[in-house]
Amino acid sequence: MPDIQERAVTGGGDRGLQAFCDRFKDTFNGWWGDLGTPQLDAAAIAKLVAVMAK
Repeated sequence: MPDIQERAVTGGGDRGLQAFCDRFKDTFNGWWGDLGTPQLDAAAIAKLVAVMAK
């Protein structure tokens, strides 16, 4: 699993996870729409990027 995390962080070049989330946020939000409230918005993306950068 660490390899997948590394690719998610570095796979988008210097934007890494930020670029991945920006590209696929509409897809994720469509899937998550069935769950109720989860949304991959700017605040959630910023949290993911910060956590993955540690």
